Amino acid sequence: GHFFGKDVTAGFCRHNNLHLVIRSHECVQDGFEFTHKTQLLTLFSASNYCGDTDNMGAFVVFKSADMQANIEQFMASQPTSTGPSKLARTHKAVIA
Repeated sequence: GHFFGKDVTAGFCRHNNLHLVIRSHECVQDGFEFTHKTQLLTLFSASNYCGDTDNMGAFVVFKSADMQANIEQFMASQPTSTGPSKLARTHKAVIA
């Protein structure tokens, strides 16, 4: 992996005419996390990672031409003897 600060994110966004960078594959407790003055969004879609972290999962959906970000959080239920885990959606946030 690579570490980078908010100065690198700001420069990358400015150079590429972007407002937001989205990355994944880093476990964050709420399933998503904004950093670098909200220019960097970390998403992690594996809730209860490895069965012992109690973290939420999240994904983002961009709707309409204005690219409004809708973040959905969820938590997988425990598997039962009658079937696999099911997802329980627990929160929805709209990011303008």
